[in-house]
Amino acid sequence: MITREQIEQHARSGRKIQAIKDYRELTRSGLAESKSAVEDFIAYGRWGAQTPFAAVAAPARRRRALLPRRGAIDPAVAHPPRPR
Repeated sequence: MITREQIEQHARSGRKIQAIKDYRELTRSGLAESKSAVEDFIAYGRWGAQTPFAAVAAPARRRRALLPRRGAIDPAVAHPPRPR
């Protein structure tokens, strides 16, 4: 089983292709998304906000900001208009 720590170790040690392969396998994401995520990790030393690891890797004070607010309405859900 591949772990996030293994992917980070590959990225830090210069094995970018192996890191991308492992990221794809772990997250089931596409090549372009995986490449972008690993390159961002290499450049900034942390996972970007769009990666599945963001909430895990973020400090506790930032983790709350990444999660949806309680009672927040999901804009992806279509709400029918009210009858008049």
